[in-house]
Amino acid sequence: MTDAKAEDIRAYLKNPPESLRAEPRPVRRSGNEGGRGEAKQSQTNTGQGRDCFGKRCLAMTMWAVFEMASRSRTFRFALQIISIAEKLPDTVAARIMGKQLTRSGTSIGANVEEATGAHSKADFIYRTYVALREARETLYWLRLLKASHISETSIADEILREADEITRILGAIVSSARGKRKT
Repeated sequence: MTDAKAEDIRAYLKNPPESLRAEPRPVRRSGNEGGRGEAKQSQTNTGQGRDCFGKRCLAMTMWAVFEMASRSRTFRFALQIISIAEKLPDTVAARIMGKQLTRSGTSIGANVEEATGAHSKADFIYRTYVALREARETLYWLRLLKASHISETSIADEILREADEITRILGAIVSSARGKRKT
């Protein structure tokens, strides 16, 4: 990822749009004071003076980065992959590599779309991880196509760089969501 893109993401994380910020929500207290687990007292989670409020803010911020960096980018990437596959010659090796490249390259965007509709954090992590695995596979097929010189048209370093960046972005999202990201 270029330094400019990394700075854009950092700036976005520090100051997300109002629509993506988590709002304070009532904290339900239960126990002896209300009897039978009823909510006796409702307090507001203030987040100790921060703009965001705990884990919910992290999830919302992660979601914003995911939306910004992944959905449209993986769609454009899939279109580029289709374009490369269409230009491959009609040989056995080129057909096999083109088919694998098309499947893995277009699957990244499909899995990212599925992750946006995830019903839980675990589902989000799983679907994003599947997209990461597909991105790694796509990177492999692109490197193999470039090294084998099967195609008359060269595989541009730009598409390899884009595949690598998508892989890194998805990897960062998965590790952040799992809570294993080094800061």
